[in-house]
Amino acid sequence: MRELTQICEQRLGHGAGYALCLDAYEDQVALATSERVLQSRDCHTLALRWEARAGAHESRINELCFPAARSLYSASSDGTVKVWDLAASVPVTRIDVGEDIWSVHIEGSSPSLALGCESAVVVWDLRRTATPLARYEIHTEAVTQVRWRPGTCAAGTSRLLSAAMDGLICEIDCTNADEEEAVVSVLNTESPVVGLGLCGAPSAPAHALPSWVWALSACDELSLWNLEASERCARWDGMVAHATADVLGDEAVQSGGAVVEAEPATTASMTTGVAGRGGGHPFLDHLAGCAWDVAAGCLLLAASAPGGTAHVAEVIYPRGVDEGGPQWRAATRAGAAATDRLRAFHYRPHDRTWLLASEDGSMRLCSEEAEAATEAAKTTEATKAAGSSGGRRAVANAATEVTRGSRPASDAAASDRASKAAKLCATSARGGEHGGTSAPHASDDSHEVHGAGSSANKRQRP
Repeated sequence: MRELTQICEQRLGHGAGYALCLDAYEDQVALATSERVLQSRDCHTLALRWEARAGAHESRINELCFPAARSLYSASSDGTVKVWDLAASVPVTRIDVGEDIWSVHIEGSSPSLALGCESAVVVWDLRRTATPLARYEIHTEAVTQVRWRPGTCAAGTSRLLSAAMDGLICEIDCTNADEEEAVVSVLNTESPVVGLGLCGAPSAPAHALPSWVWALSACDELSLWNLEASERCARWDGMVAHATADVLGDEAVQSGGAVVEAEPATTASMTTGVAGRGGGHPFLDHLAGCAWDVAAGCLLLAASAPGGTAHVAEVIYPRGVDEGGPQWRAATRAGAAATDRLRAFHYRPHDRTWLLASEDGSMRLCSEEAEAATEAAKTTEATKAAGSSGGRRAVANAATEVTRGSRPASDAAASDRASKAAKLCATSARGGEHGGTSAPHASDDSHEVHGAGSSANKRQRP
């Protein structure tokens, strides 16, 4: 398994807590913290660009959506959605729903805003926010995720996916306000759904619109679904050791309510997490979620192990008798990573970097490609020694080390990206965390984080 190399790290600042959720647009990443602080940071250096502390929301911020350079949408348990103008550092629109809002999504420049609420899926037209465009009471429990199917808003078909604690994933035709006629299909995952996203079908053409979905349950079960056929294609449920899952908090509980320690996973319980190119199945305590790499046509999974080590895997789709499953390909170095559970992440496919936020209040920029720069440097040093006694042997040994179990060091573009990122981060560190528009109190990052979070952003459900 390769090392997920850390390029730089920043603390979120005094009193900010830890990141509950984040989203990114181009070179900015926005995050919401456990102390109801909103921040925008540079994706290359993690330097603070913008911050809203006082009065961002009156209760927990459950999800962010960052569809454009200046517009950030935040959904909260205080019953409101706010639209923030990052240039002006103020909310320009406020929508009062009157109940907990667990999820928010908008596609690009579309005016259609989807909300997953305590009792319904609600759709708003941002041009007319006095009343909702439609309300669909199709779930029996809290709606934890809403996602527009890509391209449907622009095409006028407006297909929306919703997932809830009742274990159902629904596809809704939002051109129809009648909830009985609007539901196109229903998928039953049989477990409370806390994570949902779209991904491409096997062997689909490059950059084709995704027609499959991945779903993550409150019990750390990952499943893949074909939307067109309305069927489950794969399920993996042995990656994390559990006793009975407690979706209201962090602890595993018995049926009688007594708190128990989860027993370590056995080899038999891990058979669905197959060993692959990246090595065997690591011992995990949490699955953070998935990301679809459009260019590479692969689904990636982020997870964490006890002690804060982050792991990433490629999810291999099942084909015939091959059960597929996660193939673990990289991990942060033990002892140099965060000290607590991975809470939120964002994957940037163009440079293969990961933005990782943990419950210890840290945020890290890591790269799968940075290792190539280190390996290339080893080869260079060995080449310089070629003229000396034993030089040829040093070159051969270095070449062997570079090619053993990793991406070739001849990937010049990857090495160049990693070097540039490291230089940018070093410059940022010398200049301080602030940047040009940081808030007055953001520089004090020496304090500990307040409180402790649940095992995933959507795990604390009523």
